[in-house]
Amino acid sequence: MSRTKIRSKEQDGLVETYTNSITQLMTLASKARGPRTGNSIEQKASDEFSNLVLEYIKLGGMIQDLADSLGVSYHTLRRRAKNAVTPAHRAPNSKRTSDEYTAAIHRLNVAKQLSTVDYHEQILREYEDGFSMNRMAKLMGVSSPYPLYYGLQTARERRVAKVKK
Repeated sequence: MSRTKIRSKEQDGLVETYTNSITQLMTLASKARGPRTGNSIEQKASDEFSNLVLEYIKLGGMIQDLADSLGVSYHTLRRRAKNAVTPAHRAPNSKRTSDEYTAAIHRLNVAKQLSTVDYHEQILREYEDGFSMNRMAKLMGVSSPYPLYYGLQTARERRVAKVKK
C-alpha cells in the first residue's frame, strides 16, 4: 500500500516558507567543513539550516515533503534535525594500532550480544576514545560506517535525555 497524505494549505505554506528560508542557506551550508566549533560563515549557515529543519519538524511539518521541495534526501534532513539537537563532534585525533582496533571490535561484539543500548553505548565509548568509525566498519566487514554513526548518535541522545530528567 502506498503512503499518500493529503496536505492542507497550511502544510503547503509551511513547506514553502521553510523551503525559501533553507534554499538561501544551502550553498554556504554545503561548504561547511571541519570541527563544528568553527565560527566560519559556512558553519553558521549549516547550523542555521539544521535549526530550521528541526523547527519545521516541531511545527508538524513532514520531513519527506520538505526534502522533496528542496531536492535533497529524507536522510539528509533527518540527520540535520538530529544534529541540531545533539551536534556531531569529531573524535579525538589519535593513532590506534591494529591490536587496539581488534580489541575495540571485540568489545563491540560483546556489547552487541547484551543489548542494543549496550552496543550503542560501547560505540560511543570507542568513538570518544579516538577510534575511527570508518576504519571500525571496514574491519568489521560492514560496507558503510553509517550504522555505527547511527548507534553513536542514539547513545548521545540517550545521554542528553538522561541529563534533562
